[in-house]
Amino acid sequence: MQQPQVIHVHTPDHVGPLGRIGLGCMGVAAIVILALAAGVAAWFLIGLGAVAVAPKLEEARNNSAAPMAPEPAEPEQARESTQQPPQRAYMADVARVIDGDTFELSDGTRVRLVCVDTPERGQPGYTEAAEFLRGLVEGKRVILEKDPQHADHDAFGRKLRVAWIDGTQVNAAIINAGHSAYWTRYGKSAEIESELDARD
Repeated sequence: MQQPQVIHVHTPDHVGPLGRIGLGCMGVAAIVILALAAGVAAWFLIGLGAVAVAPKLEEARNNSAAPMAPEPAEPEQARESTQQPPQRAYMADVARVIDGDTFELSDGTRVRLVCVDTPERGQPGYTEAAEFLRGLVEGKRVILEKDPQHADHDAFGRKLRVAWIDGTQVNAAIINAGHSAYWTRYGKSAEIESELDARD
């Protein structure tokens, strides 16, 4: 059986110790060069990535710095629709009676009872009508109501109202007691008429 041949590699005899050292240095230099090349390539790739990302970072910065748009204002009509309508009836304190169809409130406001026209001072029945109204409301708290068929006030600035006290309508009470006719010169009042009908 033929044995395999063994090939021996010999360093040439003419390469001395210095040559061997040079060859070793060349190998180390080659490794260093390869490492430097790899590092440069890595930095180049990182730089490309930074260039690609920079515009997106700038856009995100601009978006965060931009002021937020204010919320749209609520329509005026919507706000008005939530408001409560003014009350037609309210309570007030009567300070004094002026005559049979007019009295003054504690705040100085004068009230003229609608659809009532009692005698003026010096006329027959004046004192009786004034005393009747005084007994009903003077020094007491009443409920005043604006009649929808009449204006808010007259030419003298007096409030035109229907008055109630303890469930009694003062306007109708004066008429039913005979101190005034149902006075419709400036308009009728369905509310007063309903009380007159109830008392017939």
